[in-house]
Amino acid sequence: MRLAAAVVLALLFVQFLLGMFVNLYVQIPQFHAGNSPGMGSMMPRITNPALWAHMMLGMFIALAAIWGVIAAIFTGRGAAIALAAAGFVSVLVAGYGGISFLMFGQNDVASYLMAVGFLCAFTAYFAVLAVRPAP
Repeated sequence: MRLAAAVVLALLFVQFLLGMFVNLYVQIPQFHAGNSPGMGSMMPRITNPALWAHMMLGMFIALAAIWGVIAAIFTGRGAAIALAAAGFVSVLVAGYGGISFLMFGQNDVASYLMAVGFLCAFTAYFAVLAVRPAP
């Protein structure tokens, strides 16, 4: 469980740096839900490697968060399960914010969701590492 939390924390750190780079230096294509039927039509128009890396790392973080929940369940510790589940849900919130940011015109609410999701996930996984493991 602690290994999963450490991996997710490291990935979240890299994701934060990539996100800041994308925010500051990458021109994101304009998409709007009204003229875009979904993510499938958006993908060919996203050509920046940093944005792709940010998106793919987000998906990998979601998979690692699932691994964290499974590892927590195997420990049988309620606190570990709760923290891992909170971290996973927070990762999903951040991911939803990211998808919304692309699909609905890069609005402030979506950006805020990404930030809150990141911060809550980082806090949850940090707490997993801070809690003393069972003997």
